[in-house]
Amino acid sequence: MVKKKLIATLMAFLMLTLHLPAVIAAEDPPETASDTVLEEGPEAVPEIVPETELEPATVTVTEAVYLPFILRNENFAFHERTDAVIIDAGKEVDGSSLSKDDFEAHVRQTRIVDPDYVAYDGPREIIDVYVSQVNDVGSRSDTGRYIVIDFPDVGWGDGGSTNDGGYTFDSQYTITYKGSGIKFTDGTTLVPDGFTQTAVVSPVLDKFKYANHDGLEYSYFLSEEAEGPLPLVVFFHGGGQGNDIYTPIRFSNGGTVWANPENQAKHPTHVLAPRNATTPEAMHKVKAVIDQWIEDGKVDPNRIYITGFSMGGGSTWTFLQTFPDFPAAAAPLCPAGGPGNEANAKAVAYLPLWVFVDVDDFLYERVVETYNTYSPFWHDSKLSILPENRLNNPPYNGWKFDGHAVWLPVYNEYVDEERGMLIDWLFAQSKVRGIEEVSVRTTAGTAPVLPDKVKVDINHNATGIASEERAVVWDAIDPASYANPGAFTVEGTVEGVVEKAVAKVSVERLYIGVPYVPPAPSPDPSEPDETPETPDTPGDGQEPDEQVLYHPAYIRGFSDGTFRPNQAITRAELAVLLARNLDFGGARSGQGTFKDVKPTHWAAAEIEYVKSAGLMGGDAQGNFRPNAPVTRAEMAAIAARYQNLGAPAGANPRFADVKPTHWAAASIEAAAAAGIFGGYGDGRFGPDNHLTRAEAVKVINRMFGRGPLHGVTRPSWPDVPAAHWAYLEIEEASRDHYFEIRLEGGEQIR
Repeated sequence: MVKKKLIATLMAFLMLTLHLPAVIAAEDPPETASDTVLEEGPEAVPEIVPETELEPATVTVTEAVYLPFILRNENFAFHERTDAVIIDAGKEVDGSSLSKDDFEAHVRQTRIVDPDYVAYDGPREIIDVYVSQVNDVGSRSDTGRYIVIDFPDVGWGDGGSTNDGGYTFDSQYTITYKGSGIKFTDGTTLVPDGFTQTAVVSPVLDKFKYANHDGLEYSYFLSEEAEGPLPLVVFFHGGGQGNDIYTPIRFSNGGTVWANPENQAKHPTHVLAPRNATTPEAMHKVKAVIDQWIEDGKVDPNRIYITGFSMGGGSTWTFLQTFPDFPAAAAPLCPAGGPGNEANAKAVAYLPLWVFVDVDDFLYERVVETYNTYSPFWHDSKLSILPENRLNNPPYNGWKFDGHAVWLPVYNEYVDEERGMLIDWLFAQSKVRGIEEVSVRTTAGTAPVLPDKVKVDINHNATGIASEERAVVWDAIDPASYANPGAFTVEGTVEGVVEKAVAKVSVERLYIGVPYVPPAPSPDPSEPDETPETPDTPGDGQEPDEQVLYHPAYIRGFSDGTFRPNQAITRAELAVLLARNLDFGGARSGQGTFKDVKPTHWAAAEIEYVKSAGLMGGDAQGNFRPNAPVTRAEMAAIAARYQNLGAPAGANPRFADVKPTHWAAASIEAAAAAGIFGGYGDGRFGPDNHLTRAEAVKVINRMFGRGPLHGVTRPSWPDVPAAHWAYLEIEEASRDHYFEIRLEGGEQIR
């Protein structure tokens, strides 16, 4: 620049000397963003002055201004588009000085892998221009440093899409300003000489990387939302979208929807999107990538989900054929393929599977026929047939897509009445179906002895759930935890499992006898006895035992720390609770009685125990149905059986919805008369309603003469507050406790 000024000064001097008026301008190319201009007054004959009095000519030097801009891309449901151009004006702009008519936008798109191929060379429609305080779209303000030129979010063949025909484009934009000047808040005005494209920003896609394993190209996203091994979604793209490595995750958002911020907040996960993986050989390479991530501690081996559409739906099946026991769930969309034969179908008999197709899809008949052929071998599958492929949310606002595009609503908006959204359903699946609940006791001052193995229920896709012993390493225990009576929990790391094992440790004290002190007599014996009548509870009308008593807990919550009082209880779960109250020792039996309860089932021993006690049985086919929910009628029958209660057959039940001919009418009447099991406030019993966990503990407490437990100051469960109708019953069942019998009934915690 100094050199330019010296040259300009010299030229001006020569012009003055030669009496040659002229205007000379030197302009740098836009890359240097500078112009040098020499200015001189009107043509005139200068006055000749002595050399000693000659002053240098005055020269004004100005620089052309080229403002930088970025392309702001967005990966919408159908494809990625350039959503806006964002210009950095360098300082605060008065937004009222701008109009969309002041700007023109032109784009030239060439294929990244073939720069000589021009896919589009033409204008972009501008729908709005505004200023923003942030270098992003959607944050309009009155003043701001950034000028946002907004383009339509939806369009085809308009230069907005970043890919087409299976290829991704290099888009080069030219922005032209036609206005009278951009006004800044400091009072200055600028007419820029031009604009320079400096970067392309696509917030989600920029987090994906590209790699190659043994000839298999793939893109991938590694989540930073959470620590430790995370789930993995493997996405297989459709046919025609794999002509380069960039397009599989840009045509449709089947590969990127999982990485969207709102989904990462709910379900942190990694994503793997192989390119053109259609053969068993390719699937071995895909699995090699996953195996390395598992070894590196990135991926949870029990939460791997396989999905894809069209050709990618066929690739989903190719993966399942090659590694049938590897995934936790699969979702082939309008798949161009299937199991292929009965053996392959049986290999995924217990895999959670969800198939989708649109009624107008050219593959509809093939998909439905394949599903109907093989679904009899599947125990956890669903076929959803959509009537149309419509996207209702912005920017599509009700746009109906081609019948083959079922992936658009399924990945983004479709909600099934039974399973909900696909993304939520997938992340609810795991090969780990349960970890043994560990409960140990110790005395104050003595370190608890925890087992070195726990039983883990694993879902095997060919055979179903089986219990396996896995090594466990428990966290270190602070001696202060067992210094005094009470209870605490310890977490343990289980071999091959991300979820933690939990041991509940009860710290007991020695037996303490407490003499009974009767209440003081009334000072005025003539006063009437206003003691209210109390329910028929254990100890009612009797003096309590002259000692402190103890009840161990018999029910536990879930790994997320909740109790879920309104969740239906299964037959296996009820068998375990009954067995614990019957002081079952926990010995494992050999071959069980029931065909559907294998010896390795997590509750097999308890089921056999309550069966031998005559409390629960099976059906006519010899099945116990361990996962079936318990009905209220079944619970009444169990309670009546245990208490040896009876009512005349055909008696007039007190509940309006229990007819005398109902199979459990006598048991319901007997349990109600004994105060063990009541009905609803409207006079119904609901015999066929599912028994909730809250209802179950109340009935069990009455059966075994326990509770309700008073005096608990802090609820054990966040979803069972003190105001909950079954709070005292659930506290009785949930905590190990010393107690005294209350005169008015129930227990008082010590």
